[in-house]
Amino acid sequence: MSHLSLKQNLEAAASLLAALADKDTLAVLRRLCQSEVTIRELAGDIEMDVASAWGRVIKLRALHLLQTRRTGHMIYYSCDNRAVKLLVRAVG
Repeated sequence: MSHLSLKQNLEAAASLLAALADKDTLAVLRRLCQSEVTIRELAGDIEMDVASAWGRVIKLRALHLLQTRRTGHMIYYSCDNRAVKLLVRAVG
């Protein structure tokens, strides 16, 4: 493994752990690891307002942790990253 890829992996891991340190972001990620949902469904499931849920989804998307699927006007979000699922299960 090159020094650059090791550094990139460490930065990615640190970003993920920082995201998990926020209880609301962790709640969003836990829900998205279960199944795909829209932002409105996500917010309702975790009892968070839509704007707050959306802000956390934006943060997780920037970390490349989420998958999206569009059907018509609806966008569904999920996380099917095995390592992330294991980590989320371990911490919460």
